[in-house]
Amino acid sequence: MDFFAKFGERQSAMRRKANAHYLIGLGYLGKENKSEARVQFQKAMELNINHLWAKQQLSWLQSDIEDRKR
Repeated sequence: MDFFAKFGERQSAMRRKANAHYLIGLGYLGKENKSEARVQFQKAMELNINHLWAKQQLSWLQSDIEDRKR
């Protein structure tokens, strides 16, 4: 059986969707589109409040905004 087909099989649909938004957010970060990345990380957090990586990315983005204000 295909490894990638099995990956995440046991996760709930909401968690898989949260992970998808997180990965989309990373893609936007790679394109330096921080505002859209933030939207995607927030969607991930709405679907899975315990998504630590999305929470971390939002924290880094907030720190970046605060640093630019100084």
